[in-house]
Amino acid sequence: MPQTPQTIERWKLELIRARAFRRGLRDGELDDALQEIAIEVMSFRFQPERSNGASEVTAVMAVIDRRLSMIRRRQRRYRQRFEVRDHALMASGADEEPAEPAPDAHLEVRTDIRAILASLLPEDRELCLRLADGMSIDAIAAQRGCGWHTVRRRIDRLRAEFERQGFDGPGR
Repeated sequence: MPQTPQTIERWKLELIRARAFRRGLRDGELDDALQEIAIEVMSFRFQPERSNGASEVTAVMAVIDRRLSMIRRRQRRYRQRFEVRDHALMASGADEEPAEPAPDAHLEVRTDIRAILASLLPEDRELCLRLADGMSIDAIAAQRGCGWHTVRRRIDRLRAEFERQGFDGPGR
């Protein structure tokens, strides 16, 4: 039996738009965010017996707000990369843009990361991927069904493993 494409209810789309505008996303950013959040909302299944008295609207709003927080955090991190570079450029007194690292340096870092990831347990690799996607510790804990302290300990253990294997981040 052919499967028909899933659609999202109109009230949910309007709620996504309203919450996005409230969080400061504007037209240029809205389309990508709308698409990303709509996928999340479509996969969400409201279960009244597990909602602790919350309505479906409240539950959907929580899903939307969590994803919007991830998007804003990702945007902040992206901007911070340029701010750090610009600050370093101004501090050095240079009039020109700093040279990009050699392509070999990027390849070397990727190779180091792949080697370390290959040595990790599958659940630790999954944790690294979720962090790289911008998920918060709380969101990862909720998804795994554990406390945020547990996730924080695993992250600390992973950081120590990366350092033990000689990786302390690019450009450090």
